[in-house]
Amino acid sequence: MQRWFFSTDSHLAWHVKNLFIHVLFEQGWIGLVAFILLLAAPGLTLLRRAGDDAMVLTLLISLTSFLVVGLVDSLIDEPRLDFLFFWLLTITLISSGKELPPGQKSGAGDQS
Repeated sequence: MQRWFFSTDSHLAWHVKNLFIHVLFEQGWIGLVAFILLLAAPGLTLLRRAGDDAMVLTLLISLTSFLVVGLVDSLIDEPRLDFLFFWLLTITLISSGKELPPGQKSGAGDQS
């Protein structure tokens, strides 16, 4: 045990405690603008459709809560939370397509 150095690996010295400052530090101004645009597209879509469906409201609340926590902590430096965040954005973008009214069939060859 004479040559072993024991330490606590405290990462708080280099840990950025804000999501947007973290993105700015990691990716620069262009990356921050791209990140904000990536958040704005699904966010505005969810705001427009918030009264339509419970799933849309759930996605909006999930995205908003992630960003609120991101104001005081950087959440995308942990791979599991990073995956969860981008999965949430993907689900939001996929579900933002317009649904057909009941009784209307899709497809170009359908004749009613």
